[in-house]
Amino acid sequence: MRLILIPLLAQHRTSREYNNVNVYNYFFYRLYCWSAQWKNDVAPPEFKAFAIVSAVMVGHAILFVQWVELIFGFRIIALLPKYSVYVAVIVFAVPNYFILLYRNRYKKIISNFAPEPPQLRRRREGPFGFKFT
Repeated sequence: MRLILIPLLAQHRTSREYNNVNVYNYFFYRLYCWSAQWKNDVAPPEFKAFAIVSAVMVGHAILFVQWVELIFGFRIIALLPKYSVYVAVIVFAVPNYFILLYRNRYKKIISNFAPEPPQLRRRREGPFGFKFT
């Protein structure tokens, strides 16, 4: 089985300019579309996408700290108190809230991308545009 990454960003962009903000917004847009498919869920899709983006960023921060521990040979995470996990989640969730949800900014982000055609939606196996062949 081969893993093929479909260049979804190139298919859905209205402009050809790519930068980190556009990739971040597109990641949020894809998660929003993916979570909007569940009709009987209680949480709105913008909040689910926001929570996933925040969790991924916390995971990246933990991975970075683990790399620092591995390279320099000293322990950081084991010495931190348990409440530091909550602090890390808050540190990443608050800026994401203001970037993505505050004053309905998610509507502007979603409107920047063309709606996905039904053929592409059926073909997609996962939320991030991976197709297994």
